[in-house]
Amino acid sequence: MGSLQGSYQALIYGDTDLFRGQFDFARKAHAFFMDNQYREVIASEGSGARMEWMDRDFQFVAGGVFAGTIDNLAFDEASLAYSYAPESLQRFAYDILAERFSDALSADNVGEGETFADQFPEPEGMAAFRVRLAEKERQRRASDVDSINQK
Repeated sequence: MGSLQGSYQALIYGDTDLFRGQFDFARKAHAFFMDNQYREVIASEGSGARMEWMDRDFQFVAGGVFAGTIDNLAFDEASLAYSYAPESLQRFAYDILAERFSDALSADNVGEGETFADQFPEPEGMAAFRVRLAEKERQRRASDVDSINQK
């Protein structure tokens, strides 16, 4: 998590080399962790595996941390981080940023200035991403309910 957060901080400064280095380290650490720590546990039958709190899909881990990080940034920093981030991460943050900043950056409020769409262009594939994210959340909730019902 620390490497991901560090990589996202690097985006604020436009340091894409540091971003890639930290991000790649986080990806490798996640893979190592899943290979060596992810185990089905007999004692918790039906509730998944030990360490299930961390998603097996690194992209969802990375995207969730990016969304959480960018949600806590001031406008200028969020704009910089978003502009340097790859689209795969922008998708996780776009709706959060729209909720926070779209009213303040509407055409009515900024006049000749940049609108929300100018500052935070919508990444390609958002509709499909939203469907995939909703399905992932539905599966997670169903898994949580199944775990509780079996205990």
